[in-house]
Amino acid sequence: MKSTSFILSILLSLGIYASQSVLKSLVKAPTQLATQESITDSIVRDTVINRQGVKLSMLYNNARHRATFVLHGETINLTQDTVASGIIYRNAEYKYTEHQGNITLKKGDKILFSYP
Repeated sequence: MKSTSFILSILLSLGIYASQSVLKSLVKAPTQLATQESITDSIVRDTVINRQGVKLSMLYNNARHRATFVLHGETINLTQDTVASGIIYRNAEYKYTEHQGNITLKKGDKILFSYP
């Protein structure tokens, strides 16, 4: 009787220990998944074609506050500015603005792309 109780208590202890280990690994897994998803979700791709048929491809990296635009085969890398309304990305040569669906890409004072 004592040996049966002893064996039963050992098996119960092992079962509790094993279930705690499984629970700890399950708790860690969703956190790691959520981190990977948030990194993936911070990249947004879009393409806009204006009335003249000009195509502007856009890739936004929201985590790094940067954007890459491709216009006529030229790649343009810009950094996001903080604004109260709309979006502004710029570098020394180019400026991209978007406000209420209106998009403009300029090089200096020259408008390279506008939508709509």
